[in-house]
Amino acid sequence: MDSLRQLSSPTGAVLRNSEIESVPSIDIVPGDIVSLKTGDVVPADVRLFEAMNFETDEALLTGESLPVSKDFEALYDREIGVGDRLNMAYSSSTVTRGRAKGIVTSVGMGTEIGNIAETLRAANKRKVRKLSDHRDDNNRISIRERIKFTVLWVRDWLGILLGITTGTPLQQKLSKLAYLLFLLAIVLAIIVFGANKFNVTHQVSIYAISLGIAIIPESLIAVLSITMAIGTRAMAKRHVIVRKLDALEALGGVTNVCSDKTGTLTQGKMITRKAWVIKSNAIFTVNSPEATDPAAGFVTLDTGEAELGPEIQDSQHSEAPSEKFSTPAELLDNDSAEFLRAAALCNLATVRRDEMSNKWTVTGDPTEIALQVFAHRFGLGKNIIVQEWTERCEFPFDSGIKRMAVIFEHQVQGRVVFIKGAVERVLEVCAHVELGHDTIAMTGQVKEQVLRQMEKFASQGLVFSDFEISLIIAGIGSGT
Repeated sequence: MDSLRQLSSPTGAVLRNSEIESVPSIDIVPGDIVSLKTGDVVPADVRLFEAMNFETDEALLTGESLPVSKDFEALYDREIGVGDRLNMAYSSSTVTRGRAKGIVTSVGMGTEIGNIAETLRAANKRKVRKLSDHRDDNNRISIRERIKFTVLWVRDWLGILLGITTGTPLQQKLSKLAYLLFLLAIVLAIIVFGANKFNVTHQVSIYAISLGIAIIPESLIAVLSITMAIGTRAMAKRHVIVRKLDALEALGGVTNVCSDKTGTLTQGKMITRKAWVIKSNAIFTVNSPEATDPAAGFVTLDTGEAELGPEIQDSQHSEAPSEKFSTPAELLDNDSAEFLRAAALCNLATVRRDEMSNKWTVTGDPTEIALQVFAHRFGLGKNIIVQEWTERCEFPFDSGIKRMAVIFEHQVQGRVVFIKGAVERVLEVCAHVELGHDTIAMTGQVKEQVLRQMEKFASQGLVFSDFEISLIIAGIGSGT
């Protein structure tokens, strides 16, 4: 029940009396202006009229594994699908990035998620055929259409009465089997009567009835019940809870499952499995089943033997043994700490432990959450680092340049720019790279080796989409 409650937003920031007020979702009505920000759960279906780097997680509604970037200026036809309406924010979806404002268009059961709930509630209701559906272009019903409607109406009700057109495929097959056995019993009874020249005595009638009863499989119901119970238990072991046995019966009639993308079958969560620190030529590998728990699993470190320079070598070819530590902080050195500092500060996601439930809660973009959780494993989360660093400026992620940048100030190091983004775009702004104790120019050969390492990670099924660097700025502000 707690998991179900988390799917809905208890309150929403609504503009009332020229002020933003926190209003219970049940009191939000169509026409209200709602303000949304990172971490909020959208309380109703909202038509956006203002948005800044706004993205929502719609995996619950559309199965899209990655957050959807919204465009409030987009216009669409009515026939376009729900997942393609970039100017809408839907109820129960989570804001992963940015901020936006919009007008409520529907609430409660009138929302898209409400339509799904209504469909599940009315799953057993059969659509009744209507004569009005057979009208022609002149809004008239011909005699031929009336006869056709009558035949189809009688067929529908006979199918419902006999149970051969309703229920799951298994239920329909059992109904047909029952009528087949019934007809077979009648035929056998007629044969018995015919063999006695239709001289139906008491003994003949008892024999005919006994023969008809013998056809009925008495253990069929018990076998079906046991089979369904075993199937439900097998599904539960695979973490699939079946609300109704009808669903399990219907699943047994499925021969092919067609999915448009893997996101339809995933949780929409990401984990930082590997991180390559170029300066120290080290690869951190995370082995953890939990995407949001920094304390779960363990971390290993692979250190390259070759000294990196202009002839940079792929650390994957290193034959240095792996080191495994129960405490990831033991793996840290200055080079790795700089890398984790960039991953944590150039990040809008939040990771915190709920003291009441003793569980970790996260908000933000799945990619940024993965990086923030990775930094928390080493005790260098953003909430810890900001005690020494003060944010001065932020340049949000832009899909055009595929980069994000923030400026933080430290009492000793001064102002530092941290950049995160696509590998190719980050390499474009790099003039030099630190390898060990040396600083060399970012040549085409070095870029090629970095991209080659990226391809190796990608070949292992890893999404290698973020690459952090830090630039120390001598002076920022007027006159510099």
